Amino acid sequence: MRIWAVATRIIKQFWYDKRTLGLIILAPMLVLLLCSRILLEEPYSPRIAIVALPPQVSELLAGRGVILEVYVHKDAAIQAVHREQVDAFLEIDGTQPVLVLEGSNPTASRAVLQHIHTAFRAGTDTPVSAQVSYLYGGENMVLFDQVGPVLIGFLVFFFVFITSGVSFLRERTNGTLERLLATPIKRWELVLGYGLGFGVFTSLQAVTISWFAVKVLNILFVGRMTSLILVTMLLAISALTLGILLSAFAQNEFQIVQFIPVVIIPQFLFSGLFRLEDLPGGLRLLGSIMPIKYGANALRQIMLRGKSWPEIAYDASALIAFSLLFGILNVLALKKHRPV
Repeated sequence: MRIWAVATRIIKQFWYDKRTLGLIILAPMLVLLLCSRILLEEPYSPRIAIVALPPQVSELLAGRGVILEVYVHKDAAIQAVHREQVDAFLEIDGTQPVLVLEGSNPTASRAVLQHIHTAFRAGTDTPVSAQVSYLYGGENMVLFDQVGPVLIGFLVFFFVFITSGVSFLRERTNGTLERLLATPIKRWELVLGYGLGFGVFTSLQAVTISWFAVKVLNILFVGRMTSLILVTMLLAISALTLGILLSAFAQNEFQIVQFIPVVIIPQFLFSGLFRLEDLPGGLRLLGSIMPIKYGANALRQIMLRGKSWPEIAYDASALIAFSLLFGILNVLALKKHRPV
């Protein structure tokens, strides 16, 4: 009887806690739905830029599922490789195939090389080897070099989100926030003060992780360290402001953890670790509201392609915009504690 009384109390506790009930039932279905769309395994069809390629070679490549982009001038084709619009550029110099690979994606590079090797070996007793060069990366680039920038961004985002959310929640549950709101301080000043206070430690984390990845793990890095640290700090600030915002809707640490399946896991899925080009338009739009997408892309451009700050300005501006938006929402969320 006493056992049943305890079990009944737990059942009632869960039944009246709609957030926990939704987490148990709806969140796993949401994550599985996203995974089923994003992780759908399909053969990769490389995109190759060509200029005046012999028709028989074009037909062999197209017959293997390669997407050929025809350009009039070589310079335009090379620029397309630089902009990641295609995976490689192929031309015939006399009888020698010349292949220029973008190189920052080992999966795409291997697919291009496999198709080129098969196409030039077909129908001949003497295999023809292509002259291969890389714009970025190289033949020794490994998978960790490719996913490393994304992992850096995701880990920074995850730990800053959890730390800031739990810390701000403790400020509320310990009564510190209410005492501060009893003073003449304005809500925006309070949010900015918390952001600066937490920001010191998030900046330290950004610098430490960036240094560790490059200097200790020897991950491929061809950009500027200052740009890497600045982007990591911007990503950390967006996670900081989001964590503080969502902590306003939690009553305890467990409820902060409840946000992980609906906030953090989608960030991971849309971070750039997986191909998103074939997703339906609605899901691609969902990815555009994920701060980690812009942070990871900027980190990848800096670390793998050596891009300068003006070339990643769009991604950096998106992170700043997210931080400002979350900061404004934080100010509005404090209204329920004290209208000013």
